[in-house]
Amino acid sequence: VQSVTCNVTHDSGDACDFFITFSKGGASDYNRKVTFASDELSYQIYDTASKSNVLKGIDDALTNSDVLEGSILSTDSSPKQMTFYLSMNPQQIVPPGSYLDTFAVKIFEGTVGSTTTESDLSNVTFTANTSSEVQVSLVETGSGFDELDTNESLDFGDLVEDEEQSFDMRVRSNAGYSVTMESDNLGVMNHLDQGVLTTVSYELEVDTLLKDLTTAMPVEVTTGSGSTNISGDVHTITIRIGAVNYPNAGGYADNIVLSTTATE
Repeated sequence: VQSVTCNVTHDSGDACDFFITFSKGGASDYNRKVTFASDELSYQIYDTASKSNVLKGIDDALTNSDVLEGSILSTDSSPKQMTFYLSMNPQQIVPPGSYLDTFAVKIFEGTVGSTTTESDLSNVTFTANTSSEVQVSLVETGSGFDELDTNESLDFGDLVEDEEQSFDMRVRSNAGYSVTMESDNLGVMNHLDQGVLTTVSYELEVDTLLKDLTTAMPVEVTTGSGSTNISGDVHTITIRIGAVNYPNAGGYADNIVLSTTATE
């Protein structure tokens, strides 16, 4: 929520009541929007930071809660400060760009529902800039996107060749993206005792496609283009245990680092 403060002054010095109205901008109703090319972001204008009431234009203002109202005394020598609040609706995914809308702010002498006189008019341009952004979530198969869940641990217990486990990687983006993976142990599980040199191999698949993590560089495992929906693109990650070959007893593990990058 962003606050905007405007100053109201009077010329004659007489005491008066006043109120301020806000047009719909480029929208046809009070579902206000900023636009960039054919894309749009929803926003709203409120009277308080807690978003109590939507502020409206003179033709739709029926009560005092539809406008910003105030009064100026004849003894007031300083401008009257009035504040309204701009709020973007959350969880909107749109391509990067500079989104804008222009709405009219009008001040009227009088009170809502009575005979009024328009005293002033200003046009306000509201701009919202969005950049390329990619988010990833690692969740149980079939679960929804959770921006707080970015780690996944798989416990195979006693290792059995060809045993496999899967989970979902959800990628939410407003632009094209690339996902890379890099294995700390170059695609094998090392014994947790660093003095034991035996390893256990495994395979990693992304959307049923085998990925080679045996290199010392990050490996691109999947890509996407354009904007996703709020749930994100779903990619299935599968880990399959390779030949066990009776390694030394104990725990074996590998750590895979996943990175996402915007490509548009």
